[in-house]
Amino acid sequence: MTASLSLAESRLNGSASTNTLPTIQPIQVRDRVHPEAHMLFWQYRGAATIIASGKPIGLCTKQALWLPAGVHHDIEVDADSVLLRIFFGAKHLAIAPEMASPHIFHVDQELAGNLMGLVQSGDSLLQSSRGLDQYVLDQLSMQLRTLPWPESPAAKEIAQMLNDDPGDPRTLHQLAASVHASPRTIERAFLTETDETFQEWRMQSRIARAKQLIADGLAIDAVALRVGYSTASAFGRAFKKRTGLSPSGYFNEHVENYSRN
Repeated sequence: MTASLSLAESRLNGSASTNTLPTIQPIQVRDRVHPEAHMLFWQYRGAATIIASGKPIGLCTKQALWLPAGVHHDIEVDADSVLLRIFFGAKHLAIAPEMASPHIFHVDQELAGNLMGLVQSGDSLLQSSRGLDQYVLDQLSMQLRTLPWPESPAAKEIAQMLNDDPGDPRTLHQLAASVHASPRTIERAFLTETDETFQEWRMQSRIARAKQLIADGLAIDAVALRVGYSTASAFGRAFKKRTGLSPSGYFNEHVENYSRN
């Protein structure tokens, strides 16, 4: 496992005042492929777009994109942004089935600390804890396993769309049309392969992402919009129905208490 750290990252720690820092220039890298290593692109700051096998995937702060070995990709990093790239080499080529395609992951505080450990061990004399790379892979895989995914190609593609953007406003009919399938086929695949109806799966996916965003300290109104609700009150009702807590109650019980410990 190796990791590369942008020169821009060193600038982040070089001055107490960000106003004196020179602008980090945008970067474009074209037509890359790594057949012998998986990669994780961690958006440490700002935003970037990875074009994986012709599909553009946007990243913002606290997100990471997993790219399995052999995926052709372009990289477009915005100005004043830092994108860190972590390689998982030969000993990790055999991966869990759910990691065999690109995925966007939420980077919480624990995962961020572990990723920085891998970055440091790749670019300095500092060594990460033994087995940290495998532990990170397990963390990523666990995020995907929290909610069962369908296996049928069309349904799986829709699940990926909704995972990448839980606020996607499209209906089942519109999503099904986008993957050239019938709504009935998609509904049947979700029910058979996840034991959830499509609507229930979608709702659980939204609530799972909402928990992550609340833990990051995002305002409840902003969380509601991010996961597809037009009002905070509608989001609050859906959240409480599935967790037993209001969004603010969840923050107080799971985030503030954790921070005090």
